[in-house]
Amino acid sequence: MLSFLFRRRDAKLFPNDVYGDKLHAFAKRFAPLPDKALMTLSARFETRADAEAMAASQTNQGHGVFLDHDEEADVDGVGNWCLDIDVTIAPTHHELKRAVERAEYDAKSYRGVTTGWSISQWEE
Repeated sequence: MLSFLFRRRDAKLFPNDVYGDKLHAFAKRFAPLPDKALMTLSARFETRADAEAMAASQTNQGHGVFLDHDEEADVDGVGNWCLDIDVTIAPTHHELKRAVERAEYDAKSYRGVTTGWSISQWEE
């Protein structure tokens, strides 16, 4: 745990992958790590029905959602319905990876495309 004080990266806590990279960057702002963090994943959908179905599914799992329609032309072919999903997690590599992979799987199940994710400080 002293790695936080000296800002060295502990490979056991922060493996060398995208999840470890983002978690390490998050951890550098806190010493010690907080008990909770917020993972936010963004997804896009071509139809309102698919976006609303995904939003309902995530709400039923206890996650926060924000649904918006982008009025700009869909130039990248991923749809104009934007859904942000907020998942409260313990800030560990395992929990972060599990939350991201589950949300990505769920988005694909509703014909969505994930466009990115982040980890931030959890606030009540």
